[in-house]
Amino acid sequence: MNRLLIILLILFCSCSNELVILNPAETAPVVYGLLSPQDSFHRVRLTRTFTADGNLDSVARLPDSLYFKNAEVYLELRTPKGFVIDRNKMEPVQIADKENGLFFTRPNIAYECKPFPTMSATNSTDIDYALTVSIPDQGISTIALSHLPSQPGLMLPVAMDGRKEIDLYEYHGNKVIIGHNREEYTEFQMIFWYSEYRWDEWVDNQFVYSIKLAAGIGSASYPGFKSGGDDGVYIFLDADFLYTLISNRIINDPQVSLRKFYNIELRIINADRPFWDYTWSFEYLTDFNDVNYTNVTNGYGILSTYRIKTYPPYGLSWQSLDSLCYGATTRHLNFKTW
Repeated sequence: MNRLLIILLILFCSCSNELVILNPAETAPVVYGLLSPQDSFHRVRLTRTFTADGNLDSVARLPDSLYFKNAEVYLELRTPKGFVIDRNKMEPVQIADKENGLFFTRPNIAYECKPFPTMSATNSTDIDYALTVSIPDQGISTIALSHLPSQPGLMLPVAMDGRKEIDLYEYHGNKVIIGHNREEYTEFQMIFWYSEYRWDEWVDNQFVYSIKLAAGIGSASYPGFKSGGDDGVYIFLDADFLYTLISNRIINDPQVSLRKFYNIELRIINADRPFWDYTWSFEYLTDFNDVNYTNVTNGYGILSTYRIKTYPPYGLSWQSLDSLCYGATTRHLNFKTW
């Protein structure tokens, strides 16, 4: 199951963006789920809010304070008009222990089900994921909806499409166009893989350059990033950009005597708009505004869906690798061609 760079557990959110008013003195479901049709299994977290009349530390360490008993959890595929296409029951499973903190480390419960068999290869975006939660003994019903985003993709230049190496000195430049639907969140990632010789052994390492394109609003500015014209959003993977980026991202550590380049990997991720709205609400939270976004009706948290596409790794052409090792911008990093 793929993992995006986001918070894995949300226990409390302050307020819902729904018109349903929740009584803060009553318990309410807290949902966290990040789903993809490419998953080998679907997993969500379901916890609950609680109040503590006595010592908070003592109450927080009781499993009954955090988990519902006899929760009925289902994951559904629906049309945008609400018709159910398929339905899977999610069962509670024990996952890895939590780190030590306010809450107990074990049990650590999540709800899990198999993916829908027809979804992994579909290109359709006319599908919603619906998570329904029912707590019969407490009369609680909760639902969260997430619209499946479009297939992510890059438009690669001829010099890169289907090839195993990138020539950073291509005459026309390596113009990579990033597909972006303004109604969705898109993240482009370039992962630079290399190894360092430190203390008599080789240690693998990497750094990630990313471009995050928000849903519904303009895009931020990044080194090498361009926006506008018929091509929309794009970046040139050329010598000036890449060598400067490498020089800025890799620290000249005196404990490292040698480095070897492995490859460059390109990846693009699309997520639905609630993913952006939710993460944005945390990033820009202030002391004067404690309202966090949620798309859970009669509860708190987030249900979001994403798709990811990773391209085969690229090496560097002989000339490009030679410049990495001996060029003025990066030669201090002691990369070697062998």
